[in-house]
Amino acid sequence: MPVVEIISFHASEALIADPTLGHVGRDYLKKCEGCISLGRGFQSDDKTKVITVVVWESYGHYENMTKRDDYAGFLADFKCTLASGLLLQHVEFKSDPANAFHAPITEMSTFKVKEGHSQAELDGVIAEIAKNQHLAKGMYPPLAWGEVKQTPGTYILFIGWDSVEADMNSVKVAPNDALVAKLYEIADIDLKYVALDIFE
Repeated sequence: MPVVEIISFHASEALIADPTLGHVGRDYLKKCEGCISLGRGFQSDDKTKVITVVVWESYGHYENMTKRDDYAGFLADFKCTLASGLLLQHVEFKSDPANAFHAPITEMSTFKVKEGHSQAELDGVIAEIAKNQHLAKGMYPPLAWGEVKQTPGTYILFIGWDSVEADMNSVKVAPNDALVAKLYEIADIDLKYVALDIFE
């Protein structure tokens, strides 16, 4: 399964005013060996935050990019889009996240198990939600679930939706209502939505 690189950061005023500034990064990554596709969008509830996803054939292909002679120049050009440092995460998902990325809205949830609970509990609830995904109207299956390479014990879930409202409505339907409530008992969850522009 390919590895997904997730880049999160606060956008500079220049990038907010002119989103095409981000094309420098897009064009550079698209030329790199092993880059399958990438997507970028502003977070739905905070238009100053950017989420970029890069699908690599392997983690090794990402590492090879960082060793290119022109990589330092790329980073220098990229800095004009940043208003803060960036968060870089790599995940090898257990199922293909392509449908989630191509959906009108992509949900990105980050999970960290609470003290007194186990990873097995969390995995079990996610498996039950996946089993009942046919009950969620407006979802783009499958759920993509995997551990963050940089921070073991942190997991990311991507789900595609027709809209944010479709997700909100899905958690009101049994058994998903009880399953989602269980998730919040087991883990601390950071939930974001983004409409990704995909480049392949």
